[in-house]
Amino acid sequence: MPKIGLLLFSICLVCRIGLPAQQTSIGIELEGYPAGIILGLDYQKPLGDAALGSIKISYNHIRRKDFGVHDDERGYGVGITASYYQRPFKGHVNILLGLRSDIWYSVIHWKDINSTFNGTTKITVLQPTAYLGYQIARWRPFVSLGQEINIRTVGQGVGQGTILLLGLRVGV
Repeated sequence: MPKIGLLLFSICLVCRIGLPAQQTSIGIELEGYPAGIILGLDYQKPLGDAALGSIKISYNHIRRKDFGVHDDERGYGVGITASYYQRPFKGHVNILLGLRSDIWYSVIHWKDINSTFNGTTKITVLQPTAYLGYQIARWRPFVSLGQEINIRTVGQGVGQGTILLLGLRVGV
């Protein structure tokens, strides 16, 4: 785990080189959903007066329990996210609407309780979501709703489908 922290710090430092601080923002995101927790580091840049673009790298701690195809699915994943956010209402600059697209590379260890079947599946997941956030100084609570789509599976099939994420971004 210390290596992940060093990697995130290094990326944060590299993203700041050559760009004035007032034009960019580095943030830490924590997201929760019924089957896991995601921790990420993102880099945001204004795209005009009312829009932002963002790229994020994340770690996903997956605990699907019986939400998937098998009785117990758990594992981990690393991912990258590209996002576009818009401030759609004049006079309400704190409200952000957006679209996000994640690509996850995950390893799922699964087992079926009433049989001897168990195994490991490697998946690549496409996760497009719609986003609603509210900026309060450096803090941004948000909610995202979308789909988790297994686009590549090595091993037996594992869970996919609708996903609802609740999160908090803190600018650093």
